[in-house]
Amino acid sequence: SSAVGYRTESMHGAGSPQAQRIMISRQGNINAKKELAKTIAGIK
Repeated sequence: SSAVGYRTESMHGAGSPQAQRIMISRQGNINAKKELAKTIAGIK
């Protein structure tokens, strides 16, 4: 997971928190995770 790299960067001050959020949202496939969560929770 690339989240470990983001944690290290945020602890050492590399980049703004907003820039990190943008990169996580670009690389994180959030919509697929939302759909998976809905499936697990039984939400249509």
